[in-house]
Amino acid sequence: MSTTNHPWQNGPTELIEFALQRIQREADFDKRLAFLLLDVGVETLFKTFLTLPPEVTHAQGSYGDRKQAAEGNFHDLVRGIEKAAGSRLSDLNLAHVQFYHDLRNKLYHQGNGITIPTDKAQGYAALVVDLLNRLLEIDLSEKLNEPQRRAEKKTSIDAKKREIQKYKKHIRGVIADVEALLQSAIEAVEPKLVLPSFVAQFNKICGRYVTEEFYGDEQAIIKFSSDTKARIEFSNTIAELVGNAITNQELRARLLRRTNLRLNNPDKYVEMEEFADYLLRDNYPDVFSVYFGILDILVGANDWKIDFDFAYTYPATIGPPSDYEEEQLLDLQIADAGERVKDLTRMSNEISTWAKAQGH
Repeated sequence: MSTTNHPWQNGPTELIEFALQRIQREADFDKRLAFLLLDVGVETLFKTFLTLPPEVTHAQGSYGDRKQAAEGNFHDLVRGIEKAAGSRLSDLNLAHVQFYHDLRNKLYHQGNGITIPTDKAQGYAALVVDLLNRLLEIDLSEKLNEPQRRAEKKTSIDAKKREIQKYKKHIRGVIADVEALLQSAIEAVEPKLVLPSFVAQFNKICGRYVTEEFYGDEQAIIKFSSDTKARIEFSNTIAELVGNAITNQELRARLLRRTNLRLNNPDKYVEMEEFADYLLRDNYPDVFSVYFGILDILVGANDWKIDFDFAYTYPATIGPPSDYEEEQLLDLQIADAGERVKDLTRMSNEISTWAKAQGH
């Protein structure tokens, strides 16, 4: 409930605030109930204002006249408020209040089958919120505008989601182009690495040590075996497979030397097992990660990496994010997607430049 400063503000504020909550719902019943509550709220507001001491409200006229108006019918209430409020309501046509009250009477006495048009419900709500602010200095305008704020927020979030989907589609295309460049470049320097037989063997090995879990259509998590023995076996097997495929001894030595330097351990000879660990350093067991690792060394790029995971998620234990949190996450994803496009474009350019320099 909204914060009130004085006890006499509570009654009308609670009624009107509850009506505003109901009016935001879609069901006709909720709108009818909200409309009735708004009318009760107005009546309570008028009676409260008329019966409070003049030191509190600075109302016009005598207390006896105000009390008599408060004890009369709704028409007497409106006339009493019009006189007592003075300049507070000078620019407000209280005939609108009487109009909505008459509509409330029709709803109350002929309730079956009667519906309240949305514009009428919203019009009465806006009028009541204005009256509450003018007479008792309680501002519920934020709650009144909540449906519009939510609609605008939803429009913004939906637009950002569409933007992210466009980015994802674009990035998939860019990745496909980069993979084609990778395959072409590797084929030029070490053809065996792109043979179907090599790719099939590589994928078979990965299948024994790696699992892939999907959460919905977009998110996949690659789980590498946590067993130390299994990881060593995987590294050894991949090292043997890649080592046998590299036939150019000069290239092999160059790769090992470069890997040695990258591992910041120049005094230790790098075995092929360590070389395999380096090639798969991002735990992304895809044949293109091997191609990336090799070209990363040959081209001299700085930590190339394909990461197609857009997962910015909250733990399930704390429930779904609020609109504000969701929009923040979407902004992060959009910024991240833009950076990924830049990185992939840079990789593509560096691969192309290197291939041309090699005469490929």
